[in-house]
Amino acid sequence: MHNYPLLEAQMLLSSCDRKSLAEALHVHYNTLCRKLRGEMPFTLDEALLIKAFLQTDLPLEELFERHASKDPPIP
Repeated sequence: MHNYPLLEAQMLLSSCDRKSLAEALHVHYNTLCRKLRGEMPFTLDEALLIKAFLQTDLPLEELFERHASKDPPIP
């Protein structure tokens, strides 16, 4: 499952793999994977660095939009 589909699409468009992105963020590869799975949050500084590293014009709100859950909302 892709929790950040636009972010991962931008990574593909930029030919950026997870290892390179982890190095750019100065985090361990496993930490980045947890963040991409939604198990850990990205910080604002990380989000800004990712946006710059990928050289994308997408607003942060779109780049980091989470994948909508298929579960029905809890009343």
